[in-house]
Amino acid sequence: GTKTGIKIVDGDQMAFDWLHSLKKSGHAQMKLAHSIESDLCLPAACNDLGIETMQTAIGDRWLADSLRLKNNSNNPLIYSEEIPSICGCEDSGHLVMPTPHPTKPCYWGLAGDGAVTLLAQLFARAKLGNGRVNVASGWKARVGVKDTDRTLWDGSNKLSQMVEQLVSQELGEGIFHRDEIVGESSLLLLSGELDDVDISIGIRNSGTEAKTSVTTRTSDAKLELSKLTNNIADFLKLHLVH
Repeated sequence: GTKTGIKIVDGDQMAFDWLHSLKKSGHAQMKLAHSIESDLCLPAACNDLGIETMQTAIGDRWLADSLRLKNNSNNPLIYSEEIPSICGCEDSGHLVMPTPHPTKPCYWGLAGDGAVTLLAQLFARAKLGNGRVNVASGWKARVGVKDTDRTLWDGSNKLSQMVEQLVSQELGEGIFHRDEIVGESSLLLLSGELDDVDISIGIRNSGTEAKTSVTTRTSDAKLELSKLTNNIADFLKLHLVH
């Protein structure tokens, strides 16, 4: 709540606040795993505080796996005499955080626990006070195409090449490259830069329902790509919905 009403705080800001509060408490070597749908401004904000970032597939498993690998541990438990300064986040507000093992002192697991997240946010707000930093927001749009035949989209077939051509026609040739993300078997993720603004276009199948989604992000809120996003969604609807 604020003096003028209610303000929504997304998962990117929550994770940033938590790690920022740990830095204020004397922690170092902080790491943040964020999903492919997090704000493109998040890595730059983290870099300013010395927080290492890594982009992962969507889901607890991939956030946690990435954090474990960065801590040089294939063990599901992490050894640390104090709470590890690591966190995983999705922009939806879902956080993966260290939780102490109930019977093994100095060992920590990684879990998405709402109660732990709430306590962490209360601590962060109290620790940061007026020194809290708002992460700058870029622009983002997410459009879901329902009732798709997901077997027709795998992120690397002819349809994906046609989407690349559509994007190139709209924004220019040679701007984008494909990024590979472990755990996202159907993902087409195009990343590039236009007039010093980072752009990301991601298309992936839902893992739970007959839906294929388009997520478009830019690092500057002034650069909106709504028309392109809708054009891609219309293309997918034409070819994936029968």
